[in-house]
Amino acid sequence: MATSFTIGKFWRFVNKEYFLVILVFLLFSCLYAHSIVFDLSKVAGEGDYYQFLWNFWWIRTSVESFQLPFFTDLEYHPTGANLAFHTFSYHWAILSIPFQHLFSLVFILNSFYIVSFVATGISTYRLLSYLKCSRYASFIGSFVFTFCIHRIDRFHYYEIDSLGTMYIPLFIYFFFRIYDLIQEDKRKGQIKYSLLAGTALALTFLCSWYNGLFLLILAMILFCYKTMRTRRFPLRNLSVLGGTFLIVVAPFVIPMIAAYYSGDFAPRSHESVIMSSEYNNADLLSYFVPNKSTASLFFTSLDSLGISGPLNWVQGINSSFYGNQHEKGLFLGYTVIFLLIMSFRVIAKTQDQERRSTLKLLYVVFMVFFILSLGPTLYVLGERSIALTPYRILMKIPLLNVSRTPSRMGLIVILCSGIIAAITIDYYREVFKAKTKYVHLGMALLLVLIVIETFPGETHQVRDISSVKSDFFSKLNTGGERKVLLNVPVDFLGARGGGGEYLFHQTIHQQKIVSGYVAREPDYIKSTLNSSPFLQSVHHRGYEKDRNKKRLTLDTISDNEILKSVNSLSVDYIVLHKSRLNDQFGEIDARFSNVYGPSTFEDRRIKVYDTAGAVSPEEDLLYWLAFDKPVGQFRGQFNVELSYHGAGENRTLNVEATNHDPHFSLPDFDLPQNRPMMLVLDISCPTQTEFQVFYSTNKGGKYTEEESIKRPLKKGWNKLSLVLSGRKYTGRIRIDPGRVKGRYLLRSIKVIGMD
Repeated sequence: MATSFTIGKFWRFVNKEYFLVILVFLLFSCLYAHSIVFDLSKVAGEGDYYQFLWNFWWIRTSVESFQLPFFTDLEYHPTGANLAFHTFSYHWAILSIPFQHLFSLVFILNSFYIVSFVATGISTYRLLSYLKCSRYASFIGSFVFTFCIHRIDRFHYYEIDSLGTMYIPLFIYFFFRIYDLIQEDKRKGQIKYSLLAGTALALTFLCSWYNGLFLLILAMILFCYKTMRTRRFPLRNLSVLGGTFLIVVAPFVIPMIAAYYSGDFAPRSHESVIMSSEYNNADLLSYFVPNKSTASLFFTSLDSLGISGPLNWVQGINSSFYGNQHEKGLFLGYTVIFLLIMSFRVIAKTQDQERRSTLKLLYVVFMVFFILSLGPTLYVLGERSIALTPYRILMKIPLLNVSRTPSRMGLIVILCSGIIAAITIDYYREVFKAKTKYVHLGMALLLVLIVIETFPGETHQVRDISSVKSDFFSKLNTGGERKVLLNVPVDFLGARGGGGEYLFHQTIHQQKIVSGYVAREPDYIKSTLNSSPFLQSVHHRGYEKDRNKKRLTLDTISDNEILKSVNSLSVDYIVLHKSRLNDQFGEIDARFSNVYGPSTFEDRRIKVYDTAGAVSPEEDLLYWLAFDKPVGQFRGQFNVELSYHGAGENRTLNVEATNHDPHFSLPDFDLPQNRPMMLVLDISCPTQTEFQVFYSTNKGGKYTEEESIKRPLKKGWNKLSLVLSGRKYTGRIRIDPGRVKGRYLLRSIKVIGMD
């Protein structure tokens, strides 16, 4: 009795319509994600899952250690990496933190994909219900957007950021409600919907900067439309909306702006932006032909029956597309295209003026984003055609020129298509005055046609990525001072393959790695690689399809060079990955065995060498901190009082900063020519601040921001290794330990010449 009462009470108070819609969308979500839904601890296909698993882990690590997530010294050792422009998808990463104490990272990521489908479906359904579409039409329209080829393609590539689309329909709904209340002269509720609209816009940005940008453009169009129709300018509501948006996104956008103007991210030339955008644009025919990577069940079924013509036609057209095939998945579906064509009659014949004006607005938005998605140049079947001005203008706006994938603007085109389809269905249902049973039959037929056109025919291979783990990595995670790992082959650029796998390993061992991945890397990120012939000889961008294309060799690198290079990077362990080296493993392993002796760990996936076992040659020390010399050896002291404290291993150089912007210069020493130097130091600071080192290559020996390196410092001890990439040095090296007053401690300072 108690159970039935509880269920009955729940059923009385729940919104049955929305509850059933959620259940249906959950069912279809499981159907479309069938490859993983029965085991959420595995992944299906290739994609960026390693990157987002690392994102979840890093955001949790930074939050729980009370540090900002915009810089890390755990990858790209020794320089670290500025993560301001990295594709974090803060919304999902922050949301994952409490769940990481209960579930694996893979389970959480897969669960979020299911949630994104259901949430997008129900939010789009709410918008269509507001637009006075019937239940059936609302469901069909929301289904078109939720399970479109574009989103299914993103799911198969594990791009959780692109799937954070649930707030876009909600923003439109909240925005329209503001103007509804204004027209009705009702002040109550305006502020509420303004707050909700600002929050929805902000959350879209935190899911994906791309989607946030698209929604911001859409918001401007909606604002112009509503202002012209109502002849009202709701300054108060827009201020609340904009203020809410800025308050939420400011902590994440300000570091991006600071990084953009810091010099770490050199402005890209307009020509390079155009080239990148053309590579990732939408071909004109990509809206009308299925993407070959997600060819629907219809085409693959015909192929399995021996009717290969349609599938060959699809693959033939796709193979002619220029650029990134992954960005061409914008197929609307022939059922939806038919409904779009039929909607023109709705505009011409309907007596409902509100319906007509809504369709006209939707087509304006449709065309704006359709043209923008084509990028800076129109491509038809891979052939370059006319230049398109709108996108070229957009790319001249600061910060926006780091964007590089115009095809993703097609997301708004598909949303408009779903809404237009729903309105069109309702119009013809009213015109034909169909009986209920025929309505049900017609809606079922439409749904079946849409599913046939969008359901992927290819079954993606399911992988258990826990198999790439090793007991060695688990044993390293013991706390204490972090070790440095050099993974071979070295991968500085890959989100997938080796580079991605190394990031996943880091979520287990939690130590520093020499390699890494950043979606938009700062310019200095490759300085360590470019200055080391040893690293270049074992470097390979490890995308799966490229794994065997480059042969690694250490033939031109002597044992002494290997030792010097590894020591200059302060590497503790060298990890050889057998599956990445393939038939080259024996050759590479023999060289490291010759240098470091017997390995310290080996299993079927990796072989590990401890660098402590090697006899290190004398480092090419150019300068080191000598405590037996007076503090007067340091020149150019400004706003600092220097003194020595402690004894033995605990001896430190105390830098008492008496004011802001303290600095001093290292003593004179023989500066190398035509080769870089590395500055290595242990520094403790009183609070979170920024370290900066200046060096000069100009004739006057003057210091400039261009010839300096900045690194954020956390409170307490920090170990820095900075590559000074000049060639003809002049003057002294200047140390700016921090920006604020207080006591800084230096345990060691070394300047090492690099080959």
